[in-house]
Amino acid sequence: MFNLEYNIKLGQGDTEEKEVVLTRNGVGIDLTDYIISFYMKNDFGTRFTIPCTNGIVTPRSRGGVIIPFTYVETTTPGEFEGQFIIVDLFGKALTYPLGSYISIRIYESV
Repeated sequence: MFNLEYNIKLGQGDTEEKEVVLTRNGVGIDLTDYIISFYMKNDFGTRFTIPCTNGIVTPRSRGGVIIPFTYVETTTPGEFEGQFIIVDLFGKALTYPLGSYISIRIYESV
């Protein structure tokens, strides 16, 4: 598990669950009643939207979610940028982090 000040690093073809904590002013955001997805894209038009699951170490009520990366999302090596999409019960969507992106690096397999 990590806070979002760190970048996400994966190997090409990896299947890995990354648990993260979404915070505001250092406190986990209560995400109990929200639908959370992780959106990532690169400069070449490759895009993915990954539905997030509940955190294990940190519960969703304290900002914990898991990004379940699969082979599909890690097939293309290179640099990606990502954001969480948080949708409330009324369908209103917000992005996190606001005004910036999380960097994702997928290393080419050798």
